Amino acid sequence: LEGTINTLIGNHNNKLLIYQDVTLKWVAQLPHVPVSVHVANFQDLKGVVVTLSDGGHLQCSYLGTDPSFFQAPKVESRELDYDEMDKEMKELLKVIREATKSQDILHKAENDDDLKVAVSVAPSLDVISAADNTVDIAVPSISLKVLYELSFS
Repeated sequence: LEGTINTLIGNHNNKLLIYQDVTLKWVAQLPHVPVSVHVANFQDLKGVVVTLSDGGHLQCSYLGTDPSFFQAPKVESRELDYDEMDKEMKELLKVIREATKSQDILHKAENDDDLKVAVSVAPSLDVISAADNTVDIAVPSISLKVLYELSFS
């Protein structure tokens, strides 16, 4: 706009703040702390924001169209009928109780022998470690063999 001053400020929170005169108009998140900010034109694209990090990372950003200041319309308020809500809640709780009584989602063990677990541990450490190798030090590992047996009646 003619007669206005646009100011771009980069901060140490990786944010680019764009002011029009003294009013904050836009905030953009950057992947780095900008040490230099400029506005450039590339071919037919005008207003490209170019930022440079202290590590030499150069980024070109385009803010696009004007930000949306849409506000959702206010919902019409209505009187709440607490007695009706309480009645509906009781009905729903009754439906939930009935549904959980009549459905067995998980198999119920009838005696202790329905599930058997056997674990065997290797007598020594693994020759080649199976531990997460994202750390710089060697991490020893030991192998386990776990056998599950589930019997249904």
